[in-house]
Amino acid sequence: MPPRYQWIFLDADNTLFDYDRAEATALEQTFLYFGFAYGNGVRQTYREINRQVWEDFEKGKIDKATLQTTRFQKLLETYANEADAAAFNAHYLGIFAECGCLIDGAAGVCAKLSEHCSLVIATNGISNVQQQRLKNSGLTPYITQVVVSEDTGCQKPDARFFEYAFDLCGIHDKSSVLMVGDSLSSDIKGGVNAGIKTCWYNPNGLEVSEPAADYEIHNLEELYRIIL
Repeated sequence: MPPRYQWIFLDADNTLFDYDRAEATALEQTFLYFGFAYGNGVRQTYREINRQVWEDFEKGKIDKATLQTTRFQKLLETYANEADAAAFNAHYLGIFAECGCLIDGAAGVCAKLSEHCSLVIATNGISNVQQQRLKNSGLTPYITQVVVSEDTGCQKPDARFFEYAFDLCGIHDKSSVLMVGDSLSSDIKGGVNAGIKTCWYNPNGLEVSEPAADYEIHNLEELYRIIL
């Protein structure tokens, strides 16, 4: 039997890629490179700052360049560390781009699904960073297309991100597409905005009702019963 969905849009960070591990590695190494002390509270502070800055970016309040420098400017100010925020960001991204570590099971799921469907990575982020991480992850043979917000000129949950992806992939039937991701505000809302089916990857069993996804899974292998 043919798969229920021919096109599977997959978010990258915290859906396929182990973002937390990459972030922790890059942050610690960057702090040490600049000669700053790296304590347990640094990463949590950074995550809070980064989350707010990305929310502002997703809402169109700031652009990508401002996002990259603002998050580290705020972090450096918090710990009274003096460094150029742009240089700090560049070093961080260089390390982050080399971290192609995956969530457990991601490679196997992509390999199996790619035998039946076309897989598209649909991610908000910086194009060259995401492309390098994909190359280092070993997933490249299974991926048909990569769509990064920096290339589209807009980001999830904007429907224009998905329209760009549809045009790039030559997709005319939206019912053939399933968006899979861990973020309700970005992946699921974006899929809803674009008029496609959505699947919320919720490994921690969070209880959130809005926006509602068509499917919910707690591990990636559950995609088999939905798609195949």
